[in-house]
Amino acid sequence: MVVPVDRGYPGLGRPKTPTPPPRWPKAIIWLLLACGALVGVGWLILVGMYDVHQVGSDNMSPTLEIGDRIYSRPAVSAGRGDIVIYYSVAVEGPAIGRVVAIEGDVVSTVNGTLTLNGILIRESYLTDGIDTTGVVETVVPTQHYFIFGDNRSNSFDSRIFGPVSGDTLRSRVRFIGWPLGRLGGL
Repeated sequence: MVVPVDRGYPGLGRPKTPTPPPRWPKAIIWLLLACGALVGVGWLILVGMYDVHQVGSDNMSPTLEIGDRIYSRPAVSAGRGDIVIYYSVAVEGPAIGRVVAIEGDVVSTVNGTLTLNGILIRESYLTDGIDTTGVVETVVPTQHYFIFGDNRSNSFDSRIFGPVSGDTLRSRVRFIGWPLGRLGGL
């Protein structure tokens, strides 16, 4: 009598070759480790190259909001439109603002608008309805800056304490790093 080969019976039919364990768990572990290492190295580079600050007032709103984490690089000079961190006796500690005029510029306000060297300046970063007032015609001295906050109605800036010495300039803000919804360059 011939017994048909039935794979359901142990010991009958072809011998089973053991299947190797799947390799994907090991690959996923290595991928996660590699990603973690890249993130760690990137973070170390970021921390080494940039100073991190947290915005504590609304003087730069809406460009910068309270709680934003900003990243800046040390700077010895700045240009018009740059957002900078500087130290001022009037502010007593670090302050943040936008450079609106550099040495040699003639700055003033006319009918709520910033005037630079006799030209009305359109400041697209300001909220509609915000006027710039309180600056009589001033020539910015050598190695000084005129710095304003973007929230002109709530900013203690050069309109009050005058030009800021270049010696007090600490860094130029490059980008917002947190919260992620506001991530971006400045």
